[in-house]
Amino acid sequence: MAQQAAIEVGVREVTDAEVAFYEENGWVKLEQLIPSGVAARALEQVQSLMEDAESVAPGEGKIYDIPMWRDWHFIARDDGIEPFRSIAYSPVIGRNAQRFVGRDAGTQLHTDMMAVKMPAGHLTSQPTDWHQDWINFPFDRVGFLSFWIALDEIPAERGAMRFLSGSHREGPLGRREFGGARHVVEYYPRLLDRYEISPPLDLQPGDCTVHNGMVIHSAPENATDQPRWAYICSYHPDDTCYTGAPHHTFSQDLGMEIGKPIRHERFPRVYP
Repeated sequence: MAQQAAIEVGVREVTDAEVAFYEENGWVKLEQLIPSGVAARALEQVQSLMEDAESVAPGEGKIYDIPMWRDWHFIARDDGIEPFRSIAYSPVIGRNAQRFVGRDAGTQLHTDMMAVKMPAGHLTSQPTDWHQDWINFPFDRVGFLSFWIALDEIPAERGAMRFLSGSHREGPLGRREFGGARHVVEYYPRLLDRYEISPPLDLQPGDCTVHNGMVIHSAPENATDQPRWAYICSYHPDDTCYTGAPHHTFSQDLGMEIGKPIRHERFPRVYP
C-alpha cells in the first residue's frame, strides 16, 4: 500500500498536572489528545475493513482475531494509512512520551495497532486479563509506554481499560507460568490490597489513556452491541538496550546487537 502524505493531526501537549498524575499512578486519561474530527477520519479508514474481515488466526492475515480483540498491527508504520501515520509519528506525541518517561532520552516508535473488541457475543469481545506490558519485550530498562486512543465513543461497558493505580512500582511480575492462575493478579492476590482499581472510564472520540509498561491493567468484555474502536501506539526511550530475548517484533534477524541501544528502521525516532 502506497504511503500517504503526512497531514496535520493537531496532537496537543500534555500538562504538568497530567504528567504528575501519570508519575503517581502509572496511567493518565488525556481528554482530546487529538481532535474528535481526526478520530472520526481515522475510524472511517478502518471501520468497514475491520467489521467485514473474516475471523482468522494470527499469521493467517493482516487483520486477525484473538479472544481479547480483532487486531491490525502496523497500520501506520507498515501500511502508511492516514491519519494513523501522522498520529503515530507525531513529534508532539514523542515529546509527550518523553515527559512521561521523565529522562533526557529520545523517543522511538515501538508499535502501532488497532485493538477492536467486537460486539458482545463475538469471539473477540472477551475480557483482557490483568497483565503488564513491559515483561513481553527484550528491553533492559523501563520507560516503555502506550497511548490508547478512542476513535469512537467508548463507554466503560464497551471495554475501556482499568488500571491498578501505582502498581508500576512493583517491577516485573512475569508473563506466564502462574501456577494455574489465569493472570498476574490471581497469582499475586495481595496486589488488590495494595493498589486501587481505577474508576470506570468513559472515553469520547479523541480521548486517550496513557499507561506505563509496568502498570498492571485489564479491560472488561465488550458488553454492548457496538465495537470498541481503540488505536494504540507505543514508544520506548532511545537509550533502551536490546537484551536478545525472543520476541516476534524484535527478531535477531534484524541484526541488532545485544546490550546496545535499539537502532533499526522498524523502530524510528519520532522525537526529537
